[in-house]
Amino acid sequence: MSLPIKLRISLVGLTGFILLVPFTAAADMAMGNISFAWVYQPTLAPASLPGQYFHNTLGGTVRFLRRSEGIYEVSFGSSGKSATGGGNVQVTSYFSGHNCKVESWSPTFKVVVRCFNAEGAAEDSHFLVLVSRPPAHGRDFLAYLWANEPTASRYIPQPAYSYNSTGGRISVARRRAGVYGVEIDARGADAAAIGGGNVQVTAYGPGAEYCKSNGWIGHGTPYAFTVLCFDASGRPADSRFTALVLRPGDDRGKTGLIASHDDFYRYSGSNGPIKIARTGTGVQRVILGNLGDRRVLTDAWGRAGPIAGHIQVSATGSGAERCSVREWGTGRDTDIKVSCFDAAGNAADSDFSLLALFPGSSTAGIRMPSYKGKD
Repeated sequence: MSLPIKLRISLVGLTGFILLVPFTAAADMAMGNISFAWVYQPTLAPASLPGQYFHNTLGGTVRFLRRSEGIYEVSFGSSGKSATGGGNVQVTSYFSGHNCKVESWSPTFKVVVRCFNAEGAAEDSHFLVLVSRPPAHGRDFLAYLWANEPTASRYIPQPAYSYNSTGGRISVARRRAGVYGVEIDARGADAAAIGGGNVQVTAYGPGAEYCKSNGWIGHGTPYAFTVLCFDASGRPADSRFTALVLRPGDDRGKTGLIASHDDFYRYSGSNGPIKIARTGTGVQRVILGNLGDRRVLTDAWGRAGPIAGHIQVSATGSGAERCSVREWGTGRDTDIKVSCFDAAGNAADSDFSLLALFPGSSTAGIRMPSYKGKD
């Protein structure tokens, strides 16, 4: 199944103000090197994933294999096409408070994912996986890195697994155990960019560590953010990680209107509003207005359904909380629920960053704090 490779993007921001970008043909993000999959049956026998839940710019189907409890392979290179660059992989758990992360990936994008329960033991879980490769489209700002030296004081990540659409340098500095500063030379990006962009972070390696962003500065140079990593009990711990930065450019019809700095971290590739509501402890509902896909696609088993798109979410803030996608549905709007948990696996309010992708139609993203009210 081959789908159009255009994506619309929405990025959701820091407070309740909204950046509205009406959809035009120029607003499509033709980032043809983004692939994704939703593994919603983690104990399934080796199989091709249903077409509604994957998009593969390497061509062909996306295949899934459960190696053992909590360890999986997701293969994006089934068509035999060659991939350029080492790319970047992001993973988020689905429905549960499990910690799902990247263990490794190959040059043909065979991705190994590990999932753990709150005690740090391997355990089966649903999850979503996103693969990104260069180049960026038009004046969009795209950057990613694999931070693979967790105890080094300062270093430049491996070029094969790093990318900066401005051509500038990327550096990582260890500040103390489990705390890292990332700087991306983004000279030239400010003049072309809309808003402060979106950052996603995933821990890397076989252990039960997990990582998150403590926020970012989405303007000026360098584009800077802090990454916090923890062990399974929520104590700061050194860890490898991968990070993805996406910031839309102004070559989409220049229809964006920023009413205040607080709008800086929200973006929608549609003409609809972004609505956010806290529905319970640790649970928030995000509605991306007019940002969905009502086309019907028939999967490998002959089952018809709407194109579901893809969601990534990463906790932000200074605490040890982590977040997952609880559920989502798409029609005229996209309705997403995000669940956040403390290190012990209990529901807990948390800030988070969310990125939504739809092949052939739209994308959206947000960075936001929790609503701290009563249930």
